[in-house]
Amino acid sequence: MRNPIRLCPIHCNAFFGMNQIINNFEATVLLSRLQFHQANSRITKFGKIWIARTREQMGAWLDLSEKKVTTLLNHLETLGFIEKRVDFWYGVRRLFIHVVNPEDELKVNHRQLSHLASMTGSLVSALILSKISFALANTQIAMDGAPWCSLTRRDLAQWSGLSERSIDRILGMLVKQGLLIKRNTVWGRRRRLHFHIPSFVYNQFYETFNTEGNMKTKSIKRKSAEDPSGKTHVAKMDFSIKVNTKEKKASNNTGERLPTVANCNLTKSDINLNTLGHSLSRRQAAYLQGALQTTLDRSGQNVSDPKGLSDEIAFSVLNDSQHKGITGLQHRLSRCLKIVTDGNWRRPFGFLTHSTQGQNRLEAERGREADWQAVKLAPYALLAVKESNLVPKVEERPVAAGLNAATQKALAIVKQLKQLQHKHAQQRPVSSEIKVQVEQWEKALRDCLAQGADKKMVLDALSHSDNSGSNQRQALLQRTKEKENNDE
Repeated sequence: MRNPIRLCPIHCNAFFGMNQIINNFEATVLLSRLQFHQANSRITKFGKIWIARTREQMGAWLDLSEKKVTTLLNHLETLGFIEKRVDFWYGVRRLFIHVVNPEDELKVNHRQLSHLASMTGSLVSALILSKISFALANTQIAMDGAPWCSLTRRDLAQWSGLSERSIDRILGMLVKQGLLIKRNTVWGRRRRLHFHIPSFVYNQFYETFNTEGNMKTKSIKRKSAEDPSGKTHVAKMDFSIKVNTKEKKASNNTGERLPTVANCNLTKSDINLNTLGHSLSRRQAAYLQGALQTTLDRSGQNVSDPKGLSDEIAFSVLNDSQHKGITGLQHRLSRCLKIVTDGNWRRPFGFLTHSTQGQNRLEAERGREADWQAVKLAPYALLAVKESNLVPKVEERPVAAGLNAATQKALAIVKQLKQLQHKHAQQRPVSSEIKVQVEQWEKALRDCLAQGADKKMVLDALSHSDNSGSNQRQALLQRTKEKENNDE
Protein backbone atom coordinates (compact mmCIF):
# COMPACT_ATOMS: atom_id res chain seq x y z
CA MET A 1 0.00 0.00 0.00
CA ARG A 2 1.28 3.45 -0.90
CA ASN A 3 1.89 6.13 1.73
CA PRO A 4 -1.34 8.18 2.18
CA ILE A 5 0.65 11.40 2.62
CA ARG A 6 1.58 11.30 -1.08
CA LEU A 7 -2.09 11.77 -1.90
CA CYS A 8 -2.12 15.07 -0.01
CA PRO A 9 -1.01 18.02 -2.21
CA ILE A 10 -1.11 20.67 0.56
CA HIS A 11 0.49 21.41 3.91
CA CYS A 12 -2.62 20.93 6.05
CA ASN A 13 -1.49 22.84 9.15
CA ALA A 14 -0.19 25.82 7.15
CA PHE A 15 -3.38 25.81 5.06
CA PHE A 16 -5.53 25.85 8.20
CA GLY A 17 -3.60 28.80 9.68
CA MET A 18 -3.88 30.84 6.47
CA ASN A 19 -7.54 29.93 5.94
CA GLN A 20 -8.37 31.08 9.47
CA ILE A 21 -7.22 34.58 8.45
CA ILE A 22 -8.71 34.67 4.93
CA ASN A 23 -11.88 32.76 5.89
CA ASN A 24 -12.40 31.37 2.38
CA PHE A 25 -10.71 28.23 1.03
CA GLU A 26 -10.91 29.33 -2.61
CA ALA A 27 -9.22 32.65 -1.82
CA THR A 28 -6.54 30.75 0.15
CA VAL A 29 -5.77 28.41 -2.77
CA LEU A 30 -5.80 31.36 -5.20
CA LEU A 31 -3.29 33.25 -3.02
CA SER A 32 -1.01 30.21 -3.02
CA ARG A 33 -1.18 30.07 -6.83
CA LEU A 34 -0.36 33.77 -7.10
CA GLN A 35 2.63 33.30 -4.76
CA PHE A 36 3.90 30.46 -6.95
CA HIS A 37 3.69 32.50 -10.16
CA GLN A 38 5.24 35.59 -8.59
CA ALA A 39 8.23 33.51 -7.46
CA ASN A 40 8.84 32.61 -11.12
CA SER A 41 8.03 36.03 -12.61
CA ARG A 42 10.54 38.48 -14.12
CA ILE A 43 8.21 41.47 -14.47
CA THR A 44 9.52 44.40 -12.42
CA LYS A 45 7.51 47.60 -12.12
CA PHE A 46 7.53 50.36 -9.53
CA GLY A 47 10.30 48.58 -7.65
CA LYS A 48 8.28 45.37 -7.15
CA ILE A 49 7.83 42.02 -8.83
CA TRP A 50 4.42 41.56 -10.50
CA ILE A 51 2.58 38.92 -12.46
CA ALA A 52 0.32 39.63 -15.44
CA ARG A 53 -2.70 37.38 -15.71
CA THR A 54 -6.21 37.84 -17.01
CA ARG A 55 -9.20 36.93 -14.88
CA GLU A 56 -10.04 34.21 -17.39
CA GLN A 57 -6.65 32.59 -16.83
CA MET A 58 -6.95 32.76 -13.05
CA GLY A 59 -10.48 31.34 -13.26
CA ALA A 60 -9.13 28.38 -15.23
CA TRP A 61 -6.81 27.50 -12.35
CA LEU A 62 -9.69 26.73 -9.98
CA ASP A 63 -12.59 26.41 -12.44
CA LEU A 64 -14.14 29.73 -11.34
CA SER A 65 -15.99 32.43 -13.23
CA GLU A 66 -14.38 35.79 -13.94
CA LYS A 67 -16.85 37.49 -11.60
CA LYS A 68 -15.92 35.12 -8.77
CA VAL A 69 -12.22 35.72 -9.41
CA THR A 70 -12.82 39.46 -9.15
CA THR A 71 -14.58 38.94 -5.82
CA LEU A 72 -11.74 36.81 -4.44
CA LEU A 73 -9.09 39.30 -5.57
CA ASN A 74 -10.98 42.17 -3.93
CA HIS A 75 -11.20 40.13 -0.73
CA LEU A 76 -7.45 39.42 -0.73
CA GLU A 77 -6.72 43.08 -1.47
CA THR A 78 -8.94 44.20 1.41
CA LEU A 79 -7.04 41.92 3.80
CA GLY A 80 -3.73 43.32 2.53
CA PHE A 81 -2.37 40.13 0.95
CA ILE A 82 -2.06 41.49 -2.61
CA GLU A 83 -1.87 44.74 -4.57
CA LYS A 84 -3.61 45.30 -7.91
CA ARG A 85 -2.74 47.74 -10.68
CA VAL A 86 -3.84 48.15 -14.27
CA ASP A 87 -0.99 49.24 -16.59
CA PHE A 88 0.26 48.79 -20.13
CA TRP A 89 2.33 45.78 -21.14
CA TYR A 90 3.69 45.95 -24.68
CA GLY A 91 0.96 48.46 -25.54
CA VAL A 92 -1.89 46.38 -24.06
CA ARG A 93 -3.67 47.17 -20.80
CA ARG A 94 -3.14 44.27 -18.40
CA LEU A 95 -3.97 43.48 -14.79
CA PHE A 96 -0.84 43.30 -12.65
CA ILE A 97 -0.87 41.60 -9.24
CA HIS A 98 1.79 41.75 -6.54
CA VAL A 99 1.79 39.50 -3.45
CA VAL A 100 2.72 41.64 -0.46
CA ASN A 101 4.54 39.01 1.63
CA PRO A 102 5.93 36.39 -0.77
CA GLU A 103 8.13 34.89 1.94
CA ASP A 104 4.98 33.54 3.66
CA GLU A 105 4.35 31.21 0.76
CA LEU A 106 1.75 28.49 1.28
CA LYS A 107 3.21 25.31 -0.18
CA VAL A 108 0.72 23.61 -2.50
CA ASN A 109 1.36 21.15 -5.32
CA HIS A 110 -1.11 22.77 -7.70
CA ARG A 111 -0.71 20.21 -10.49
CA GLN A 112 -1.46 17.39 -8.08
CA LEU A 113 -4.35 19.34 -6.51
CA SER A 114 -5.90 19.94 -9.95
CA HIS A 115 -5.64 16.26 -10.79
CA LEU A 116 -7.17 15.25 -7.46
CA ALA A 117 -10.01 17.73 -8.06
CA SER A 118 -10.66 16.09 -11.44
CA MET A 119 -11.02 12.74 -9.65
CA THR A 120 -13.31 13.94 -6.89
CA GLY A 121 -15.32 16.35 -9.05
CA SER A 122 -14.59 19.63 -7.21
CA LEU A 123 -11.86 21.56 -5.47
CA VAL A 124 -13.52 21.39 -2.06
CA SER A 125 -13.88 17.59 -2.29
CA ALA A 126 -10.19 17.34 -3.17
CA LEU A 127 -9.26 19.42 -0.12
CA ILE A 128 -11.39 17.31 2.23
CA LEU A 129 -9.93 14.08 0.80
CA SER A 130 -6.44 15.58 1.22
CA LYS A 131 -7.14 16.31 4.89
CA ILE A 132 -8.33 12.73 5.46
CA SER A 133 -5.25 11.30 3.71
CA PHE A 134 -3.04 13.50 5.90
CA ALA A 135 -4.81 12.16 9.00
CA LEU A 136 -4.38 8.58 7.75
CA ALA A 137 -0.63 9.13 7.42
CA ASN A 138 -0.44 10.11 11.11
CA THR A 139 -2.96 7.68 12.61
CA GLN A 140 -2.33 4.81 15.01
CA ILE A 141 -5.78 3.29 14.62
CA ALA A 142 -5.83 -0.08 12.87
CA MET A 143 -8.91 -2.15 12.24
CA ASP A 144 -9.03 -5.34 10.16
CA GLY A 145 -5.38 -4.87 9.30
CA ALA A 146 -5.87 -1.46 7.67
CA PRO A 147 -5.30 2.10 8.91
CA TRP A 148 -8.28 4.23 9.85
CA CYS A 149 -8.45 7.83 11.07
CA SER A 150 -11.00 9.49 13.33
CA LEU A 151 -12.18 12.97 12.35
CA THR A 152 -15.40 14.64 13.42
CA ARG A 153 -17.52 16.76 11.12
CA ARG A 154 -16.74 19.73 13.33
CA ASP A 155 -13.00 19.19 12.84
CA LEU A 156 -13.36 19.17 9.07
CA ALA A 157 -15.70 22.18 9.16
CA GLN A 158 -13.27 24.25 11.24
CA TRP A 159 -10.33 23.27 9.06
CA SER A 160 -12.04 24.12 5.75
CA GLY A 161 -14.24 27.02 6.90
CA LEU A 162 -17.41 25.27 5.67
CA SER A 163 -20.55 24.34 7.57
CA GLU A 164 -21.10 20.87 8.97
CA ARG A 165 -24.00 20.39 6.56
CA SER A 166 -21.67 21.03 3.61
CA ILE A 167 -19.14 18.59 5.08
CA ASP A 168 -21.88 15.94 5.30
CA ARG A 169 -22.76 16.46 1.65
CA ILE A 170 -19.12 16.24 0.53
CA LEU A 171 -18.45 13.08 2.55
CA GLY A 172 -21.60 11.48 1.15
CA MET A 173 -20.47 12.19 -2.40
CA LEU A 174 -16.97 10.80 -1.78
CA VAL A 175 -18.50 7.63 -0.32
CA LYS A 176 -20.92 7.41 -3.24
CA GLN A 177 -18.04 7.65 -5.71
CA GLY A 178 -16.17 4.90 -3.83
CA LEU A 179 -13.19 7.13 -3.00
CA LEU A 180 -13.82 6.95 0.76
CA ILE A 181 -15.15 4.48 3.31
CA LYS A 182 -16.62 5.76 6.55
CA ARG A 183 -17.66 3.75 9.56
CA ASN A 184 -19.23 4.78 12.87
CA THR A 185 -17.54 2.41 15.30
CA VAL A 186 -16.16 2.22 18.83
CA TRP A 187 -12.45 2.80 19.36
CA GLY A 188 -10.95 3.47 22.77
CA ARG A 189 -14.36 3.05 24.45
CA ARG A 190 -15.82 5.87 22.41
CA ARG A 191 -18.07 5.66 19.36
CA ARG A 192 -16.73 7.99 16.71
CA LEU A 193 -16.71 8.44 12.95
CA HIS A 194 -13.75 6.75 11.22
CA PHE A 195 -12.49 7.04 7.63
CA HIS A 196 -10.43 4.82 5.34
CA ILE A 197 -9.22 5.38 1.78
CA PRO A 198 -9.17 2.12 -0.24
CA SER A 199 -5.84 1.07 -1.73
CA PHE A 200 -7.13 1.14 -5.32
CA VAL A 201 -7.65 4.92 -5.00
CA TYR A 202 -3.88 5.40 -4.64
CA ASN A 203 -3.20 3.07 -7.56
CA GLN A 204 -5.75 4.84 -9.71
CA PHE A 205 -4.28 8.23 -8.83
CA TYR A 206 -0.70 7.27 -9.77
CA GLU A 207 -1.79 5.46 -12.92
CA THR A 208 -3.44 8.60 -14.26
CA PHE A 209 -0.90 11.08 -12.95
CA ASN A 210 2.78 11.20 -13.88
CA THR A 211 5.01 12.96 -11.36
CA GLU A 212 7.04 14.47 -14.23
CA GLY A 213 4.01 16.51 -15.25
CA ASN A 214 2.58 14.44 -18.14
CA MET A 215 -1.08 13.57 -17.80
CA LYS A 216 -2.63 10.71 -19.69
CA THR A 217 -6.18 10.43 -20.87
CA LYS A 218 -7.66 7.39 -19.32
CA SER A 219 -11.21 6.27 -18.67
CA ILE A 220 -11.62 4.21 -15.53
CA LYS A 221 -14.84 2.53 -14.52
CA ARG A 222 -15.15 0.89 -11.15
CA LYS A 223 -17.91 -1.43 -10.05
CA SER A 224 -16.98 -2.01 -6.42
CA ALA A 225 -14.62 -0.93 -3.67
CA GLU A 226 -13.26 -3.50 -1.25
CA ASP A 227 -13.39 -2.83 2.46
CA PRO A 228 -10.37 -4.09 4.50
CA SER A 229 -12.78 -6.10 6.60
CA GLY A 230 -13.65 -8.24 3.59
CA LYS A 231 -16.98 -6.61 2.86
CA THR A 232 -17.78 -5.34 -0.61
CA HIS A 233 -19.27 -1.86 -1.10
CA VAL A 234 -20.90 -1.34 -4.47
CA ALA A 235 -20.24 2.12 -5.91
CA LYS A 236 -23.47 3.73 -7.04
CA MET A 237 -21.89 5.87 -9.74
CA ASP A 238 -19.48 5.10 -12.54
CA PHE A 239 -17.31 7.98 -13.60
CA SER A 240 -14.59 8.77 -16.11
CA ILE A 241 -11.43 10.76 -15.58
CA LYS A 242 -10.45 12.85 -18.60
CA VAL A 243 -7.46 15.13 -18.49
CA ASN A 244 -5.39 16.89 -21.13
CA THR A 245 -2.67 14.87 -22.85
CA LYS A 246 -0.41 17.90 -23.11
CA GLU A 247 0.14 20.66 -20.62
CA LYS A 248 1.23 24.15 -21.62
CA LYS A 249 2.77 26.44 -19.05
CA ALA A 250 1.60 30.02 -19.41
CA SER A 251 4.20 32.76 -19.33
CA ASN A 252 3.64 36.10 -17.68
CA ASN A 253 2.89 38.00 -20.90
CA THR A 254 0.80 35.60 -22.96
CA GLY A 255 -2.85 34.74 -23.08
CA GLU A 256 -2.43 30.95 -22.95
CA ARG A 257 -4.59 29.04 -20.50
CA LEU A 258 -3.53 26.47 -17.95
CA PRO A 259 -5.30 23.10 -17.76
CA THR A 260 -8.67 23.27 -16.04
CA VAL A 261 -10.19 20.85 -13.59
CA ALA A 262 -13.53 19.17 -14.13
CA ASN A 263 -16.72 21.09 -13.59
CA CYS A 264 -17.57 21.35 -9.92
CA ASN A 265 -20.86 19.74 -8.97
CA LEU A 266 -20.85 21.01 -5.39
CA THR A 267 -21.78 24.39 -4.03
CA LYS A 268 -18.60 26.30 -3.18
CA SER A 269 -18.45 28.71 -0.25
CA ASP A 270 -19.29 32.25 -1.21
CA ILE A 271 -17.45 35.05 0.61
CA ASN A 272 -20.15 37.61 -0.20
CA LEU A 273 -22.99 35.40 1.01
CA ASN A 274 -21.83 33.30 3.94
CA THR A 275 -19.23 35.60 5.53
CA LEU A 276 -20.73 38.00 8.05
CA GLY A 277 -19.46 41.47 8.90
CA HIS A 278 -20.79 44.36 10.96
CA SER A 279 -23.81 44.66 8.63
CA LEU A 280 -25.43 42.65 5.85
CA SER A 281 -24.33 43.33 2.30
CA ARG A 282 -26.85 44.01 -0.44
CA ARG A 283 -26.68 40.41 -1.62
CA GLN A 284 -27.03 39.02 1.91
CA ALA A 285 -30.06 41.26 2.56
CA ALA A 286 -31.68 40.10 -0.69
CA TYR A 287 -30.95 36.47 0.22
CA LEU A 288 -32.57 36.98 3.64
CA GLN A 289 -35.67 38.60 2.09
CA GLY A 290 -36.07 35.77 -0.41
CA ALA A 291 -35.59 33.03 2.19
CA LEU A 292 -38.07 34.69 4.56
CA GLN A 293 -40.71 35.12 1.86
CA THR A 294 -40.30 31.50 0.75
CA THR A 295 -40.64 30.31 4.35
CA LEU A 296 -43.81 32.35 4.93
CA ASP A 297 -45.34 31.11 1.67
CA ARG A 298 -44.65 27.47 2.48
CA SER A 299 -45.91 27.69 6.05
CA GLY A 300 -48.96 29.76 5.06
CA GLN A 301 -48.35 32.36 7.76
CA ASN A 302 -49.64 35.92 7.50
CA VAL A 303 -47.35 38.59 8.91
CA SER A 304 -48.65 42.12 9.49
CA ASP A 305 -45.19 43.69 9.20
CA PRO A 306 -42.85 41.63 6.97
CA LYS A 307 -40.29 44.46 6.85
CA GLY A 308 -40.15 44.62 10.64
CA LEU A 309 -39.78 40.83 10.88
CA SER A 310 -36.95 40.96 8.34
CA ASP A 311 -35.16 43.65 10.38
CA GLU A 312 -35.47 41.56 13.54
CA ILE A 313 -34.06 38.46 11.82
CA ALA A 314 -31.18 40.50 10.37
CA PHE A 315 -30.38 41.82 13.87
CA SER A 316 -30.45 38.29 15.29
CA VAL A 317 -28.25 36.90 12.49
CA LEU A 318 -25.59 39.56 13.16
CA ASN A 319 -25.66 38.96 16.93
CA ASP A 320 -22.84 36.54 17.76
CA SER A 321 -24.07 36.00 21.34
CA GLN A 322 -27.30 34.46 20.04
CA HIS A 323 -25.47 32.02 17.72
CA LYS A 324 -22.46 30.77 19.63
CA GLY A 325 -20.23 28.49 17.58
CA ILE A 326 -22.03 29.31 14.31
CA THR A 327 -20.25 31.70 11.93
CA GLY A 328 -22.06 31.33 8.59
CA LEU A 329 -25.04 33.39 7.46
CA GLN A 330 -26.93 30.45 5.98
CA HIS A 331 -26.78 28.34 9.15
CA ARG A 332 -27.84 31.24 11.40
CA LEU A 333 -30.66 32.21 9.06
CA SER A 334 -31.92 28.61 8.92
CA ARG A 335 -32.20 28.55 12.71
CA CYS A 336 -34.18 31.82 12.77
CA LEU A 337 -36.54 30.69 9.99
CA LYS A 338 -37.18 27.42 11.84
CA ILE A 339 -38.36 29.43 14.87
CA VAL A 340 -40.56 31.56 12.59
CA THR A 341 -42.07 28.43 11.03
CA ASP A 342 -42.88 26.99 14.47
CA GLY A 343 -44.61 30.24 15.43
CA ASN A 344 -42.27 30.90 18.36
CA TRP A 345 -40.49 33.98 17.05
CA ARG A 346 -40.08 36.81 19.55
CA ARG A 347 -38.43 40.20 19.18
CA PRO A 348 -34.67 39.79 19.90
CA PHE A 349 -33.33 41.34 23.09
CA GLY A 350 -31.72 44.70 22.43
CA PHE A 351 -33.36 45.22 19.03
CA LEU A 352 -35.18 48.44 20.03
CA THR A 353 -32.14 49.94 21.74
CA HIS A 354 -29.08 48.72 19.82
CA SER A 355 -30.18 48.79 16.17
CA THR A 356 -31.02 51.72 13.94
CA GLN A 357 -34.16 50.03 12.58
CA GLY A 358 -35.33 49.21 16.13
CA GLN A 359 -34.81 52.76 17.34
CA ASN A 360 -36.75 54.11 14.36
CA ARG A 361 -39.57 51.67 15.04
CA LEU A 362 -39.67 52.60 18.74
CA GLU A 363 -39.85 56.30 17.84
CA ALA A 364 -42.64 55.65 15.33
CA GLU A 365 -44.60 53.58 17.88
CA ARG A 366 -44.32 56.37 20.45
CA GLY A 367 -45.49 58.89 17.85
CA ARG A 368 -48.50 56.74 16.93
CA GLU A 369 -49.34 56.24 20.61
CA ALA A 370 -49.19 59.99 21.24
CA ASP A 371 -51.45 60.67 18.24
CA TRP A 372 -53.91 58.02 19.40
CA GLN A 373 -54.02 59.47 22.89
CA ALA A 374 -54.71 62.90 21.37
CA VAL A 375 -57.57 61.43 19.31
CA LYS A 376 -59.08 59.65 22.34
CA LEU A 377 -58.96 62.82 24.43
CA ALA A 378 -60.14 65.16 21.64
CA PRO A 379 -63.80 65.29 22.87
CA TYR A 380 -62.57 66.18 26.37
CA ALA A 381 -59.90 68.68 25.41
CA LEU A 382 -62.12 71.57 26.47
CA LEU A 383 -62.66 70.15 29.96
CA ALA A 384 -58.97 69.24 30.24
CA VAL A 385 -58.13 72.94 30.05
CA LYS A 386 -59.22 73.34 33.63
CA GLU A 387 -58.00 69.87 34.68
CA SER A 388 -54.39 70.52 33.54
CA ASN A 389 -54.28 73.93 35.22
CA LEU A 390 -54.11 75.72 31.89
CA VAL A 391 -56.63 78.18 33.34
CA PRO A 392 -54.93 79.98 36.25
CA LYS A 393 -56.76 80.70 39.47
CA VAL A 394 -58.07 84.25 39.52
CA GLU A 395 -59.71 86.17 42.31
CA GLU A 396 -63.43 86.59 42.20
CA ARG A 397 -64.41 90.01 40.94
CA PRO A 398 -67.80 91.66 41.27
CA VAL A 399 -69.89 91.30 38.17
CA ALA A 400 -72.35 93.98 37.15
CA ALA A 401 -75.94 93.21 36.39
CA GLY A 402 -76.16 91.28 33.14
CA LEU A 403 -73.17 89.94 31.22
CA ASN A 404 -70.06 92.02 31.09
CA ALA A 405 -67.85 92.22 27.98
CA ALA A 406 -65.30 89.68 29.28
CA THR A 407 -67.97 87.06 29.93
CA GLN A 408 -69.56 87.57 26.53
CA LYS A 409 -66.18 87.20 24.85
CA ALA A 410 -65.42 84.06 26.86
CA LEU A 411 -68.76 82.48 25.91
CA ALA A 412 -68.08 83.27 22.24
CA ILE A 413 -64.73 81.50 22.49
CA VAL A 414 -66.42 78.48 24.13
CA LYS A 415 -68.91 78.35 21.27
CA GLN A 416 -66.11 78.30 18.70
CA LEU A 417 -64.32 75.55 20.63
CA LYS A 418 -67.50 73.44 20.67
CA GLN A 419 -67.98 73.89 16.93
CA LEU A 420 -64.38 72.82 16.33
CA GLN A 421 -64.88 69.83 18.59
CA HIS A 422 -67.95 68.57 16.66
CA LYS A 423 -66.25 69.10 13.33
CA HIS A 424 -62.95 67.34 14.05
CA ALA A 425 -63.78 64.84 16.81
CA GLN A 426 -63.21 61.82 14.51
CA GLN A 427 -60.03 63.08 12.83
CA ARG A 428 -56.95 60.85 13.40
CA PRO A 429 -54.45 62.20 14.11
CA VAL A 430 -55.23 65.78 15.05
CA SER A 431 -53.57 68.14 12.60
CA SER A 432 -51.03 70.71 13.74
CA GLU A 433 -53.21 73.60 12.45
CA ILE A 434 -56.06 72.57 14.77
CA LYS A 435 -53.69 72.28 17.72
CA VAL A 436 -52.36 75.81 17.09
CA GLN A 437 -55.91 77.22 16.80
CA VAL A 438 -56.99 75.56 20.07
CA GLU A 439 -53.92 76.92 21.85
CA GLN A 440 -54.75 80.45 20.67
CA TRP A 441 -58.37 80.18 21.91
CA GLU A 442 -57.20 78.76 25.24
CA LYS A 443 -54.91 81.75 25.71
CA ALA A 444 -57.78 84.13 24.85
CA LEU A 445 -60.04 82.28 27.32
CA ARG A 446 -57.47 82.67 30.11
CA ASP A 447 -57.25 86.38 29.37
CA CYS A 448 -61.04 86.74 29.62
CA LEU A 449 -61.08 84.96 32.98
CA ALA A 450 -58.32 87.22 34.21
CA GLN A 451 -60.34 90.27 33.11
CA GLY A 452 -63.30 89.27 35.33
CA ALA A 453 -65.38 86.85 33.23
CA ASP A 454 -67.86 84.74 35.20
CA LYS A 455 -65.99 81.47 35.86
CA LYS A 456 -69.11 79.52 36.85
CA MET A 457 -70.96 80.51 33.69
CA VAL A 458 -67.95 79.61 31.50
CA LEU A 459 -67.62 76.18 33.17
CA ASP A 460 -71.33 75.51 32.72
CA ALA A 461 -71.02 76.37 29.03
CA LEU A 462 -68.11 73.94 28.70
CA SER A 463 -70.04 71.16 30.48
CA HIS A 464 -73.04 71.42 28.11
CA SER A 465 -71.08 70.96 24.88
CA ASP A 466 -73.44 68.13 23.81
CA ASN A 467 -75.78 65.54 25.28
CA SER A 468 -73.95 62.41 23.98
CA GLY A 469 -70.91 62.49 26.27
CA SER A 470 -69.53 59.24 27.60
CA ASN A 471 -69.15 58.16 31.22
CA GLN A 472 -65.46 59.03 31.04
CA ARG A 473 -66.27 62.67 30.12
CA GLN A 474 -68.90 62.94 32.89
CA ALA A 475 -66.37 61.66 35.43
CA LEU A 476 -63.82 64.16 34.19
CA LEU A 477 -66.40 66.98 34.50
CA GLN A 478 -67.24 65.88 38.06
CA ARG A 479 -63.57 65.94 39.07
CA THR A 480 -63.22 69.40 37.52
CA LYS A 481 -66.17 70.81 39.51
CA GLU A 482 -64.92 69.23 42.75
CA LYS A 483 -61.52 70.78 42.24
CA GLU A 484 -63.17 74.16 41.51
CA ASN A 485 -65.13 73.94 44.77
CA ASN A 486 -61.98 73.09 46.70
CA ASP A 487 -60.22 76.09 45.17
CA GLU A 488 -63.06 78.36 46.22
